[in-house]
Amino acid sequence: MIDYREELDFRMALVIFLVRNFATNKNDKKILTIDKLRLLILICLTPKKLNNVSKKLNNKEISYLQNVFYDDSSSRLDVEDLKEISILMAYMCKLNYLQIEQEDSKYIVAGSSLNDFSDEVSQSAPQYLSKNVRLIKLISAKSESLITKALMEA
Repeated sequence: MIDYREELDFRMALVIFLVRNFATNKNDKKILTIDKLRLLILICLTPKKLNNVSKKLNNKEISYLQNVFYDDSSSRLDVEDLKEISILMAYMCKLNYLQIEQEDSKYIVAGSSLNDFSDEVSQSAPQYLSKNVRLIKLISAKSESLITKALMEA
């Protein structure tokens, strides 16, 4: 079982959850770019950000949001968070949890050796993520510029 109280464990589990659920489309085409993954991580780190971005892009609120428990202080796009996310992704590539491939001019992210670990992550993901996969999928289908704009307005 993953200890989500440890910030590194939570962030790694979040990346694995996002890659496993959103790396490919219905036709098994790899669609998750590095930039889009960074934005999704930043959005999903904070349930309130996820809720605000979902309202902006989909006009829908996420379920299982318990406002009492979440800090609302990080309402702006934090450059330091993006830097930490990039370092985390590099660390996960070194551990062979992630694989980055170049297709045309894009860099696509795929899970590498995620089998057992990603099963555990999927089964134990926080409710605000596991119960809102459909809404996160709607967000991930948007362009990076729309996601960035919604994130900055959220």
